[in-house]
Amino acid sequence: MTFALFCTEITKVTYSYISSFFIAAVEGYIHLLSPIKKAANSGNTNYFDCRLQTSNDESVRLVCYSPKKRESLQQAFASQSPLKIVGTKKNSKKRFNTDTKDHCICKHARITPADHLSFPFNP
Repeated sequence: MTFALFCTEITKVTYSYISSFFIAAVEGYIHLLSPIKKAANSGNTNYFDCRLQTSNDESVRLVCYSPKKRESLQQAFASQSPLKIVGTKKNSKKRFNTDTKDHCICKHARITPADHLSFPFNP
């Protein structure tokens, strides 16, 4: 009984730790999709970023270090179609702007078309 209780507590702690860093899914419209850039502190690291409109008046910044994922985002950006991204991580490092919500699109994230959203694309 003690072992089961211990395992349950470990599971709760692990889940709460994981859920504080990972987001199950974000949905919205892509804005300001950047070209692929090289990181200033590492000449070998390529990345791109964009804004994801998550409601009528809110958005989050997305950063992705997997240039192959840019094609999926580019298609949604060009057609102003909503996306669902499963596998993002909250970015705790805020070097320049502490007011923005930053998320990193993980290497194994899944990017799919979203069903109808409750808000329209805002240019």
